Amino acid sequence: MTPSTASTPKEARDEFRSVMPLGHFLRPSDFSGVVVFLASAASDTITGQNIINDGGFGLNALTTGFRVRERQAPPRVSLEAELTELKQDFDAMGVVYDTDGFQVT
Repeated sequence: MTPSTASTPKEARDEFRSVMPLGHFLRPSDFSGVVVFLASAASDTITGQNIINDGGFGLNALTTGFRVRERQAPPRVSLEAELTELKQDFDAMGVVYDTDGFQVT
């Protein structure tokens, strides 16, 4: 979830959330674990690998033959929590947004 995602209409974001296995948009902070791992000695033997950190979206697409399958489990992060975190990020970046987290241009 970044300013570019926030320019996506709310209906499209809601549709994406419905098929995202984790149930929420990934935020920049969701990638920090992979970055820390790759920057640490724990990854010294890792060579030539693709590490996919997409919240399960690609796996969902592959296992369904690219037919969209709705998520069965509740989202890990509620929509309200996602919007709260998004607005905190936008405030820190100086992005102007409406009540739905839609970027105001």
